[in-house]
Formats: sequence, structure tokens, C-alpha cells
Amino acid sequence: MLANLADMLRYNLQSDAGETSSLSAELAIVETYVSLMKMQYESRLAYQVTVDDKVSQDCPVPRLMLQLLVENAIKHGIARQVEGGVVSVSIGLAEHCLLIEVANPGSLNAGQGGIGVENIRQRLAILYTEQQAFTLSQQQDKVVARVQIPYKDKPCG
Repeated sequence: MLANLADMLRYNLQSDAGETSSLSAELAIVETYVSLMKMQYESRLAYQVTVDDKVSQDCPVPRLMLQLLVENAIKHGIARQVEGGVVSVSIGLAEHCLLIEVANPGSLNAGQGGIGVENIRQRLAILYTEQQAFTLSQQQDKVVARVQIPYKDKPCG
């Protein structure tokens, strides 16, 4: 546990860190975060990741965005479900766009979207101007956060 906390702190405090990081580094820090959360939620929290084989592990993604999406999925989804559930991350490509989806059990509440969601919206707008999209939607019994950004500096669309 202490090693995981130290890893997260070190990653957050890197002075040479830019606005983006590699997908592999972001997935690794999310794994570390989820392992810490599993100590709290135990068997109530399951986590799965699917990355399309066509997606390069070196592609740049906004730093700590994926961790924040997973944190929100746990806080607003798993924590509110008596039996818990699965947080699933799916990463793929569509028309030069990187698509990132984070899904959790639960219902999308009107007005849902606090500081973390607003932070993501603002950062995406700064980094990618009009070449990005971020949505929260209800899909059957799940809430899905969907991010679309340029893949490897190619314009989306």
C-alpha cells in the first residue's frame, strides 16, 4: 500500500511533466490507483481495461485525465451501489480520433458533473480546442464518460 501511495505521489509531483503523458504511463497510474481503492471497496470493486491493438501505448493523452475519470466512476458509481460493480475502461480508434470510455454502474443524475468533470472539459478545450469531445451519458444501467481527442496529432474526423 505504501509503495502504491509513493508511486502516485511521485507521478503527481514530477516537475518535468507536461500536459500529456503516454497512454501506457496513464494506464499504469490508474492500475495503481485502483489497487488502492480495492483496499477500501474490496470485492465490491472490479476493474477491466480493453485497449484496441491498433492503439499505440506511446500515444499522448492528457495527464491524469484517465485517473480522474476512473476516480469519478468509483465515487459516483461503485460507492453508491450496495453490491458494487465493474468500472470498465475501453480505448479505441475512430477516424484519427482516440476514443476513451469509462463506464460504471449507476444513474446519471441531473447536474452531475462537479469540479473534476469541469476540469476535464476545460483541459480538453485548452489542449485540443475544437478537436475534442467529452460527454457523460446514461446507457441502460451504466453511466459512460466518453472522451474523443486527436490520435497522434492528426485532426479528428
